[in-house]
Amino acid sequence: MTGKAPGKPTVLLYGAVLAALVFSVIFIVLHADHDCSPGDYCPVCLQLRAAMERLKYLGPAAARLLGGLGLFGAAAGLLKFFSSLLTRPTSVSLKVRLNI
Repeated sequence: MTGKAPGKPTVLLYGAVLAALVFSVIFIVLHADHDCSPGDYCPVCLQLRAAMERLKYLGPAAARLLGGLGLFGAAAGLLKFFSSLLTRPTSVSLKVRLNI
């Protein structure tokens, strides 16, 4: 790992996926009590089905991504904690001047 920040396309892609998830949930909640009066070709029902399919495929992936990021963050924190316990202070880390 190079330690570089993610590029603009990566951030935009993450933002687009997050926006799709959030707006799908909002659309489903707002149209939960929809009465389908026009028949088989109702545009609201079509959009509801599309939003549910989007959530069906993207929801578990987002949960896995967040779980993986949480585990990675916990592992990094534990590694930093244990490495601080194992290191001894040196004259450089204590900023001791030796040329006096």
